[in-house]
Amino acid sequence: MAALLSLALTPLSIVLTPRLSPVHLSYQPYLTLTRSSSRATTSCLQPWQESELAKVRLLAECEAAAGGRDTERRPGVRESIERLEQLNPTPRPLERPDLLSGCWRLVYTTSDSILGTSRPKWFRPQAQRILQSIDAKRLEAKNEEWLLAGVLKNQVKADLLPREDGRTVDVQFRRFGIGWLRIRAPASARGVLETTYLDESLRISRGDKGNLFVLMRAGRSRI
Repeated sequence: MAALLSLALTPLSIVLTPRLSPVHLSYQPYLTLTRSSSRATTSCLQPWQESELAKVRLLAECEAAAGGRDTERRPGVRESIERLEQLNPTPRPLERPDLLSGCWRLVYTTSDSILGTSRPKWFRPQAQRILQSIDAKRLEAKNEEWLLAGVLKNQVKADLLPREDGRTVDVQFRRFGIGWLRIRAPASARGVLETTYLDESLRISRGDKGNLFVLMRAGRSRI
């Protein structure tokens, strides 16, 4: 239950159905290149070029950190996240439901509960299969993870309550699902989520417990 509660706080990611295999592109060849780019070089770029370079570096760092499982690499990922947050093209993402809505795949998090690091290896969520669907107009979200080689699906549904800053929502969880079992969430099951970067393909969020989340778009379909 604790893992599902943490999963619900994820601003999660590219959505893939159980029948689809994730297309995994390695960003590692670009990591050395982007690290070698000095501020003098990036200062000559157009804003959109600088953002794309920062995104490639972040995704390479996320991959090198095994989605957050390699804790020694987390400082490098945090630095790349903070750099990209400074280039955020959507300062009030809640006012852009066309960008925020859709299916997202979690590619990095510092939440050990979501990564399942304390669980037996056979009961940890599959890589590339921690997902989130958002409907920003209806203010609803659904998070999902697949376990046991895709046989078992855990999910949680929640209502989103926007704050006036245009980037933060209070999350009120409604229902948990573990396989075929459905459980109504208690009123105390809630959290806070801030979206600090949003564009057509990438989203960064911060949870109220200090965790970081990096997600990539999987599709436009909603809940």
